[in-house]
Order: sequence, then structure tokens, then C-alpha cells
Amino acid sequence: MAPPFIKSSPQNAEKETAAFVVVMESGGFVDDRMRLAQLLKNIVQEMTSCPGEVEVTFQSGEKTTVYHITVPEGFRGKLIGAQGRNITALRGIIGAMAGNHGFRAVIELVA
Repeated sequence: MAPPFIKSSPQNAEKETAAFVVVMESGGFVDDRMRLAQLLKNIVQEMTSCPGEVEVTFQSGEKTTVYHITVPEGFRGKLIGAQGRNITALRGIIGAMAGNHGFRAVIELVA
């Protein structure tokens, strides 16, 4: 079962479940990636002031994890910041944390 902060849609349920199972079986690195996803969600919720509407999902590869952030249209500007400073800073912090755990992190905003 996916953690509560990972939202599954009916179309992607099989693919996400399969990806989650593969990650779990491959050696336990999923805990670090899940903790970073939860941290990322908490930070984005505080930045945008819309706690119930933030979704953070991720896809894990062997050395790279892609985090997908979904926020309402009206709050994207706060997350991006002036000239992209907020999202750039967030990418740098999460990237440094991921590097500490031996993988790359990529953050994408989902429309």
C-alpha cells in the first residue's frame, strides 16, 4: 500500500504499485526517498498556505528520484517565487539532502 502522501489515480494504480514494490524489494533505500518526499510536502504546504491541496509523488530509479509537486494554480506563483528563486532554492536543498543519501533528486511542478 502506498504511503498516505502518495496519491494514486485509477489509471496509474498498477504502474505506481509495481514501481513501489520494485523499490521496496531493491534494498531499503525507499525510506530516505519517502522521508524527503514528506519533508518536501511539509515545506511546500508552509510556503503556499494550502495544506490540504498539496500532493507530492515520486518515481524512483536506481540513482535518481523525480519528485512531482502538485499545487493549485493560484499558489504556483508563491512556490516558484520571484524569478524562480524559491523553487531553485528548494531544488538545491532537496538535492543536497538526496546527495547525502547517495541519489539525485529532481523536482518538477505538475500542471
